[in-house]
Amino acid sequence: FPVDVPSLELNLCMKCHYRRAQPEVNSSSSPHSPQGPVLLGEAGWIPPNFEYPPKSLVGSHGSDRNPKLCATCHVSGYDINDKLTGKFAFRATGHSFQPIPCVDAQGIPTGATTCDDSQRSFKACVSCHLSETAARTARAVAILRLTRLADQLDSLLARVPQSEFSTTDDKITTAEGARFNKQLGDPRAGNQPGSAIHNPFLVEALMLASIKQIAIDYGLTIGASVSLRPQLTPPPQLTGK
Repeated sequence: FPVDVPSLELNLCMKCHYRRAQPEVNSSSSPHSPQGPVLLGEAGWIPPNFEYPPKSLVGSHGSDRNPKLCATCHVSGYDINDKLTGKFAFRATGHSFQPIPCVDAQGIPTGATTCDDSQRSFKACVSCHLSETAARTARAVAILRLTRLADQLDSLLARVPQSEFSTTDDKITTAEGARFNKQLGDPRAGNQPGSAIHNPFLVEALMLASIKQIAIDYGLTIGASVSLRPQLTPPPQLTGK
């Protein structure tokens, strides 16, 4: 299967990474390997008040700016030269599938899976972002924003009657849909770490719409500490503006 086709049915990576990207009726299961649909803008529970430009459903990671889609970031090879001599030192093949691998002082991947962003290589990101620094900053901004929205959703969901979370009523309530979107977008989600970063614009919009719909349907007051205006703005070439 090809890696450069934006299709859940045909893309090699998405043959596996597409499951449970939307909530299921009569199930409380959280998202499971939803990266393909997130990337292509086909994930999440769509609230009644959801408003989002159709062209922007696909984030920059899934647009024509990134023809190899998943493979651009997850199978990115680059050469490392010795910082003192300038001579070739190592070839990183990208076969670990880590888009932002932890690296040592020379820039050679260490194999570690947890480290600070300052200790990661963002070389795979420069095909879409202007520089490694720009990509690192964009990731930090997105994580902070989505974490705050997830906390807001948690606060609201804790005040919703438990009867709204049923696996036997043959429907997806606003509370259940909002909880799914929170799980999809929370950067701290242990089951799918990093899924939201595949399309932070879509995920932010889903979480904002979920917050507003919860307030409408359950008569809850939204805290003023988090802005309900979109802050993760898609690049102009994705919105047509």
